[in-house]
Amino acid sequence: MGNRKNKYGTKVLDRDKLIPPRKEGNAEPKMTPIRMINEVSRLFWEVAHEHYPNDMMQNSYRLILIQLAIREGRSQLEIAHATHLKPPTISVTLQKMEADGLVVRYVDRNDMRTTRVYLTEKGRDINRRVQSHIRAVDEIATSGLTEEEMESLYKILSKIRRNLIEAKSL
Repeated sequence: MGNRKNKYGTKVLDRDKLIPPRKEGNAEPKMTPIRMINEVSRLFWEVAHEHYPNDMMQNSYRLILIQLAIREGRSQLEIAHATHLKPPTISVTLQKMEADGLVVRYVDRNDMRTTRVYLTEKGRDINRRVQSHIRAVDEIATSGLTEEEMESLYKILSKIRRNLIEAKSL
């Protein structure tokens, strides 16, 4: 390897000496369980968008709708914790959702620094429709699995989720 430089003064490396030749058959890394989970998730949402193109929305909308359907009147910070989205993402997304007529925000009477978020009727209707579509794609994804397999899968995924949540907060 020489000390050659290009016209911009950057060192030029001899590619043949530094990068070993590619061997046949090693183009794809091994499919690990976590990579498989990622692939399944990606495919799940592709199927959902193909089957229900008019009702599927961006992920942050969907996560916020779900959390507000579970419990309305949450603060933006509570929504951020529940969805694992960053507060600035929540703020921007809520502005868009409010403009789309899906949510309304009110200042908390007991704490004027806190804004509480509520679903509108339109937001509730869309959430019901989206959840119905998600259940339908769940049925497609899990067809052929036994109850025992479903329970085992849920337990394993719960452990993985817990590990990642703990690692995230370190």
